Amino acid sequence: MGFNGTNGDKLELSRRVFKGIGELEFESVDNRRQLKRAAKSDADIIYQESNGRLFFNANGDTKGFGDQGGMFAILESAPILSADHFILI
Repeated sequence: MGFNGTNGDKLELSRRVFKGIGELEFESVDNRRQLKRAAKSDADIIYQESNGRLFFNANGDTKGFGDQGGMFAILESAPILSADHFILI
């Protein structure tokens, strides 16, 4: 079985792996242009809805995702996600 947010499933993110996340800032985008813009925002986690890709923005509002950032997961079937679907542990 896969992730199902409507059934209450959550995605756990380790603070040791995702360094620098205090209060999770989440942004969902539709396309590549919006993804590039979001990578320059304060969003920690960026979700590209069209293909289910999750990105860690370790660089804050500086261009790019930083040395420790970038794509870290692809969710099959590109489910609907919000910040409520994540837990920081």
